[in-house]
Amino acid sequence: MFTTFPSCQFQAAHPQTAAKIRDYLKCRWNAETTGCCRSEELKFQCGDTLVTVCLSCTAILKERFPSCSVITLYDLLEQDCEFCWPDARQQAITVQDCARADASLRRQVRGLLTRMNYAVHEMDEAAPPTCGTLLMNPISDRNRQSAPAYFKSLQAQVKILDSAKQQKLLQAQAGYYPDKQVVAYCNSCYQELGSLNIERFHLLDLIFMKG
Repeated sequence: MFTTFPSCQFQAAHPQTAAKIRDYLKCRWNAETTGCCRSEELKFQCGDTLVTVCLSCTAILKERFPSCSVITLYDLLEQDCEFCWPDARQQAITVQDCARADASLRRQVRGLLTRMNYAVHEMDEAAPPTCGTLLMNPISDRNRQSAPAYFKSLQAQVKILDSAKQQKLLQAQAGYYPDKQVVAYCNSCYQELGSLNIERFHLLDLIFMKG
């Protein structure tokens, strides 16, 4: 059984893409879409597969349901030999990596962009790791309660800054992009890209809305 979590933040910011993802998962994988990963009403059987599109959802579900298999939508897309990938015709795009993403996810993102025929460019190596402003603020009680082990492990990366210093740091980040078109795969990263003088994309918008 596949159950997909659309991410409350992603669904609110990208409603059309979220609807296409829901239809794709139902038609191709017979996956049912549910609501928030933090809901106390959730119940699953050992061995059920939970599909996510969000780093936080992934972490929360892994802690809440350790007997389930938690995978990402990207994992399913990699397996789908029938998926019709859009063709970007070697359009240049820079990847905004999330400080919370592991090496496997970073490689996966670049592989999916290559499948769509993007010319993938990297940020300057001197760019500081970032996750929007998530790691510039105290970790919320809500997050600590939802996935205590995961968010405790992030504590070492948190450097609390006031709003003025946060904006200054984000503006400086724009200087690390070799292109004015930047793709993110994290909700927090995507949100903060909106304050910069660039054209931002979420990876899932490129996959499902550009075809």
